[in-house]
Amino acid sequence: MATTLRDPPTVARHLGQFMQVTLKDAGGVRTGYLYTVDPTSGNLILFNADPPAALVIMHHAVESIAVDSTRRLNVELMDEWIKFDPAQYTADAEWLVRRRETLVAYLEKCRVPFRHELEDPVIHVLGRARVEPPYVATSVYSDSEVIRDRVREMIMNLF
Repeated sequence: MATTLRDPPTVARHLGQFMQVTLKDAGGVRTGYLYTVDPTSGNLILFNADPPAALVIMHHAVESIAVDSTRRLNVELMDEWIKFDPAQYTADAEWLVRRRETLVAYLEKCRVPFRHELEDPVIHVLGRARVEPPYVATSVYSDSEVIRDRVREMIMNLF
């Protein structure tokens, strides 16, 4: 069966299945087991078991995808091989809590208006922007481009 990346949720239904991805512009063919699909960008991550490695394929580079549903690899097994620890990515992970506290302290020191609540991981800045975990420049959202860029700049200078 062949499908395209125009619909990431459709491709995501094939997690763990073997895929042959044909790239545009004579880019060749890449193969592996589908580890994940970015729901926003449509980028793929394929996993190869020997040796364990992950390959990122950008959405814009994909011509077509052929899925071999007879060949499967358990996603939890792939997690083990690449040493993925889901506990490391929870909202209360130590590194994430430390990063949030550092950002809050920086905003207080710079006297930037913000609000946050202990049970809510989002930090609201300048009344118009929100900073979501993992508190990096790309996790700043605002309708105001000027405010979004200013908050992103502060985060880049901090970390």
